[in-house]
Parts: sequence; structure tokens; C-alpha cells
Amino acid sequence: MILDGDNEMPDSHANYLSDMGRHVAEMAIEAKGKLDESSDLFSCGKLMAYYEVVSLMKQQADAFQLPIEDVGLAGIDPERDLLQPPNSQDG
Repeated sequence: MILDGDNEMPDSHANYLSDMGRHVAEMAIEAKGKLDESSDLFSCGKLMAYYEVVSLMKQQADAFQLPIEDVGLAGIDPERDLLQPPNSQDG
């Protein structure tokens, strides 16, 4: 990883990571909505791929001690938001 003099990510790297995380989270939630509408195999596979990516990004953020907010994934829980059926998400 390339760090600036203060051992922090340059702004462009931090902005990229935050934007990418937010885009991935939005696309994952969109894929979940499409699966809720029709349960074809392609939509199911796509959602599982997003689940894996979001889970990995959150695990790696934790491993590197990055605040989850900094990687744009603060509002998404992969198990709750991507795996549970729609009627189970209310609690």
C-alpha cells in the first residue's frame, strides 16, 4: 500500500475506496431487490457474488483496522441485507 508521510492513505485512495464501497453496497441491494421480484438462477448467483464481495470487503477493513465508514459499507450487513428473505428483515 502506498502511504503518504503521515502513514495515511492519500485522499484519492481514500475517496476511491469509499466510493467503491458505496457503489458495491448499492448494487448489492439492487441485486437483492431483483431477486425478490424473480428468483431466476442468474439473479441468485449475482446476489451471492455481491454477498461474497461485501463480506470480504468488511472483513478486510476490519483486518486492516479501517473504520467501516471509510470503506463506504457502514449501512449494509451482508447476512441481514443480502441473505435473509424480505419478510425476515423487519426483525
